[in-house]
Amino acid sequence: MEKITTERVYRVGVQGMHCRSCEQLLVKHVLEINGVTAASADAEAGTLTVAGDESAFESGRIDAAIVAAGLAPVGTIEASAPAMERATGECPTVTDTETVRTAPPAVAPASASPTTAEASFGVTGMTCASCVAVIEKVLGGKPGIVRANVNLASEKVTVVYDPATMDEAAIVAAVKSAGYTATPLGGATAAAPVQTTGDSGGRATMQLGITGMTCSSCQTVIERSLTATAGVSKAVVNLATETATVDYDPTVVSVDALIGAVKSAGYNALVLPQ
Repeated sequence: MEKITTERVYRVGVQGMHCRSCEQLLVKHVLEINGVTAASADAEAGTLTVAGDESAFESGRIDAAIVAAGLAPVGTIEASAPAMERATGECPTVTDTETVRTAPPAVAPASASPTTAEASFGVTGMTCASCVAVIEKVLGGKPGIVRANVNLASEKVTVVYDPATMDEAAIVAAVKSAGYTATPLGGATAAAPVQTTGDSGGRATMQLGITGMTCSSCQTVIERSLTATAGVSKAVVNLATETATVDYDPTVVSVDALIGAVKSAGYNALVLPQ
């Protein structure tokens, strides 16, 4: 006997979506809610359509998912159409009759923390202004973060946060959840070189995050600059991952000198944790 479940379809306005990345991030968060069977987002229309069991729409779960994606719900989630009954395995349908009220809800101001900290991170993987918007939205939706400013040109994000409820590791994880890689810009996070077997003088391999590359010519310029540095035996730059893997002799050349070689070519580099 087929199991009959009661399912509703809701549509809610969403502020802050700009591109396909925003849509995908929002749908990802909504589909993680138990009871949701389907979800779609439309950045151009500024709407989110969700189908699922009634339990999925309890306790503000949809609003919470929208906020977790760094966006803002507009109006109260509400369906004007009656509940639908469907057999298990049958695909839900979404009609244009389900609408929501469009008045934005009142948002209580966040309490200010007497003490805040500021940290900067190198960010790799950004290609356009939409990437900037996605990262800022994701970070801005995290408790404890007061402000996040992303600079596409320098591939850097500066975050003001409350250290009582947020730390650098959580910020890095939040950026990663948006599909990018963040590395704290500070000596404390620089990884020590990994020693490898080989020459008696000692060999090491270092991976650097490179910011500022836009094409294969940038890749070639950086590789030439690194390999021309005394003590470097090999340098491979990956444009897609924005990294450089360098084999070098630490008794001849320092990590600072490797970073300096990249900077002399017109780019920025930072040591990636191993």
